[in-house]
Amino acid sequence: MCVKRVGIFQHGADTLLDYASEDLRRRLMGLTEGKGADVVLDPVGGVYAEAVQRNPRQHAANVRQLLQWFVAGSVRPEITEQLGLEHATQALLRLSQREAKGKIVVRIVAESGF
Repeated sequence: MCVKRVGIFQHGADTLLDYASEDLRRRLMGLTEGKGADVVLDPVGGVYAEAVQRNPRQHAANVRQLLQWFVAGSVRPEITEQLGLEHATQALLRLSQREAKGKIVVRIVAESGF
């Protein structure tokens, strides 16, 4: 099993839907006995975040709820790496190649004496 998948279960997930290898709608409807999901969270953004950017008012309640969960600690990003700004290109490359196991933080440290 892929390292990312193992990490998901270590963090409390009951099941996993793999967009790359299965029909998400069919699997989700099967898991929920035809009811569908109350919440689908894709922390990556991309295509799904475009809807929020196009019509922020329509999605304001969802974004507000997500931020409340974040503040409450119900949704926590897993930071697996912290790199200096000089490694930003490496971090972006790892993200684009889907090699990151969690979030990569690029530290930007101000020069002393400013």
